[in-house]
Amino acid sequence: MYNRRYDKVFLMLRQEVAGYALGKRPPWGSCVMELKNGKGKLHLTVQGLKPLNGGYAVYVMAGEESIFCGELHPDSREGHGELKWEFQPDALGTGKKAEDLHTVLILAEDGKGGGSAPLTAYFGEKRNWKKTFRPREKKPIEEMKPLAAEEEIKIQAAEAAVLTPPVVQVIPPVSEKRKEGTEPPRNINAKDTNAKVAEAQKTSYHGSFQGLLAKFRQELENLEETGILTPQETENIRSLGADSAPKPIEKQEQEQAEEREGQRETPLAEPSEETAEQQESVFAKNRELEPFGDGEQWKCLSLEELTILSQIPLKWQREFFFLLPYRRYHHLILQEKKDGIWLGLPAFYDEKDEADAKSFGFREFRRVDDEWGYWMAFLERKG
Repeated sequence: MYNRRYDKVFLMLRQEVAGYALGKRPPWGSCVMELKNGKGKLHLTVQGLKPLNGGYAVYVMAGEESIFCGELHPDSREGHGELKWEFQPDALGTGKKAEDLHTVLILAEDGKGGGSAPLTAYFGEKRNWKKTFRPREKKPIEEMKPLAAEEEIKIQAAEAAVLTPPVVQVIPPVSEKRKEGTEPPRNINAKDTNAKVAEAQKTSYHGSFQGLLAKFRQELENLEETGILTPQETENIRSLGADSAPKPIEKQEQEQAEEREGQRETPLAEPSEETAEQQESVFAKNRELEPFGDGEQWKCLSLEELTILSQIPLKWQREFFFLLPYRRYHHLILQEKKDGIWLGLPAFYDEKDEADAKSFGFREFRRVDDEWGYWMAFLERKG
C-alpha cells in the first residue's frame, strides 16, 4: 500500500527484445514513480536506444488495462530519451489505483495493434503482459489529411489578410433633405477618391509609425470628403492623443544617457546566499542520469569538462583509457559530495583493464547490467 503523502519507487528498465540498441551493448534505463500530496508522477530515462520513426509508445499496465503515457524520442547521438507522465494515484484508467500497476512498457508499435518491447520494467515479479495488452487507438491517416488541408487554407487566408490592406467601400449617408428631394446629390469624383485610396495602399506603413500615421490621416480625409465626418469631428479625432505623442529622437537619446549615468552611480547589490549556493556547482545544469537504480542522480559529463576539475590532470584527456569509452558511450558520470567528487567511466568489465584503472585512481567497478557498468574513482577536494 503506497503512502499518498509521499512515496517513491525505483525500477530498472531492461532489454526484453533485442535489435533496438544504438551501439554494441543493450539499451537500458530507469523508471521512477513518485507519489506526493495525492498526485503521481512517472519519470523514465533511457540510454542506448536507437531512434525510431514515430518514436516509441510508453504504456503502464494496471491490472488488465493498458494505459498510454506518451511517446519517447531518443536522440541519435547517445540514444538518450526522457518522458514525464502525471497521473492520479486513485483514478488510473477504469477504476484502477497505483497499487494495481505491475508493468512499464517502452513499445515499438507495428501499426497493426501490436509491437515489440525493447525495454520493460516490473513492479515486483515479471508478468506476461502480452495476454492482456491493448494498444491505443490511432486516427487513420486518411481522416487527418482533410483536416490538415483545411487548417492550411485558414492559415494562408489569415496571412493574406494581414499582408494585403483591405479596400473599404465608403457609402455616404443619405440625408433627410436628399430623401425629400430638396438637396442635390453630392458630386463625388470617383476617380480622385480611388486614386487617393490606391496611393494610400502604395505607402509602406508596416512596422513604421510615420507610415501608420500617414495612412490614418489619409483615411480621415477620405471620410471627411465623403461626408461621413464633419471638419470639426475630424479635427477632434486628430487632437486625441496629442499629449502622448512620441518624443523626438534627440529627447529619447538624452533620457537614455541620463538613465545609464544613474545606473553607474548606483552601487551593486551584494549577492544573496541563494545565488552563492547556485554558483557552487558549475555542473548544476548538466543532464542527469540514474544509472544504478538506487534513486541517486548523477550528472552527465563531457570529456572536455574534466578540465574544470582541479583534481584531474590535463593529460587524462589524451589517455586511451579515457578516450575509448568516451568515444563509444559519449558521457562520463559525476556526483559531488562535501568532501570530494565521485567520477564514473562507462565500460565493459575486463580484468586486463583493472591495472590501468587503478593507476588512474579508479579502484572500483560498479555494475549496471551483466558485465557493463562504470569504473569509479573518488577525488578529494583540494583546499
